[in-house]
Amino acid sequence: MKIKILFILFTSVVYSSFSFACPKSNSSMQVVEGKKNGQKFCAIRSTDATKPAKILKSTTFYSDTQYVLGSGVYVGKNKITLDESKKIKLTIEPGTRILGQSQKAYLQINRGAMIIARGTQEKPIVFTPARPKDRVRGSWGGLVINGNAPVNGCDDDVEVCELKGEGLTNYKYGGPKSDDSSGVLNYVVVEFAGYPIANGNELNGIAFQGVGSKTQADFIQVHMNADDGVEFFGGTVNVKHLVLTGNEDDSLDWTNGWTGSAQFVLIEQYSDAANNGIEADNFSDRNDASPRSNPFLANMTLIGTDKGEGAKGGSALLLREGTAATVVNTYLTGFSDACIDIDNNETFKVGEEGSLVFKNIFSNCKTPYRDNEKGDPWKVSDFVQSQEGNKVFDLGLNGVVPTVGSNTVESVILPEGLVSTDYVGAFKDEADLWNAKWTVNSKK
Repeated sequence: MKIKILFILFTSVVYSSFSFACPKSNSSMQVVEGKKNGQKFCAIRSTDATKPAKILKSTTFYSDTQYVLGSGVYVGKNKITLDESKKIKLTIEPGTRILGQSQKAYLQINRGAMIIARGTQEKPIVFTPARPKDRVRGSWGGLVINGNAPVNGCDDDVEVCELKGEGLTNYKYGGPKSDDSSGVLNYVVVEFAGYPIANGNELNGIAFQGVGSKTQADFIQVHMNADDGVEFFGGTVNVKHLVLTGNEDDSLDWTNGWTGSAQFVLIEQYSDAANNGIEADNFSDRNDASPRSNPFLANMTLIGTDKGEGAKGGSALLLREGTAATVVNTYLTGFSDACIDIDNNETFKVGEEGSLVFKNIFSNCKTPYRDNEKGDPWKVSDFVQSQEGNKVFDLGLNGVVPTVGSNTVESVILPEGLVSTDYVGAFKDEADLWNAKWTVNSKK
């Protein structure tokens, strides 16, 4: 009864003063608007704890209001939608804060919707727990984006593969449109997320699920997540200027046929909890499934940690289960298991066929390459060092920046949309700190 009275009170107050800050309530969600300590807020939660709240009309989240998610909040319907003009849009203004009130609170953008989150360096959009103090990994759920781009993992006779995604419901992702758009993420920070909704259903900081190549994803940070920082489940989305810090499991993960790209990536593990820098798969049940995972990765700096204080320890690059990949102009350092590890026969087969490419990879780990594992058909060290520009070398980082001139290499021809560079790592020098001002850091 107290909850109902409070809800009625807030509703009556709000509609007389700033009635446009919240989406309207519907049968799936209840909405409360109000002020606390002079700050406007909009609280959204589902009417049924077993189901998500649903935003089914284009909506704007305004920067003068804090949006509090009390449950799973879904935008758009569960259906393949190829016409952008028919997609429901959630627009988020620069500087807006979206707060996860409970561990099962998360935001999901469905195939019938787009997120337009254009922050700025001065006013990033921040997803964070509602409680301001004592924030820990897994304090809330995270961000899930479902798109209409191709994925693998279905039976071969299925014309269009659709897979069940993370979250509370049977909402799916995947479709026939490689150049699909799920919107824009620009200067976006997701922190202290990653609650496991159920056994085997753990939310990443950001899950890109079947997301297409026309989605704009640039200047993104996932910080202190309880599972993976960012995971790509198939799709063709490309990302740039990606910062992954203090994530508990793998910082970057892909599976189910991701064929996009990533350039300018900083991964920094913390000593209290960490696994692999990158864990890469094609499809666990059928390693040769199509479309095969085959991203292009350039200008990454991966900084690992030793085992201890809770960190599992892992490899900088763990490539397995039949994935292909091209990795160029990248620095790997400090990982306890290895800098580069290749597993599973199908992945080695991909390497023999020329679809595992390493160029200008500088490795600085106690074990640069994981050799002589049982069943490996050849040495990883021989394979990597036979390709151009790869070597065991310490750049001598000052924080995340290399010693002047130590990272210079010849330019590599990159795919359309990527920036040609003549250096190894995410940053050329001190003048190139593109992560300044908008990212957060609370290193353990």
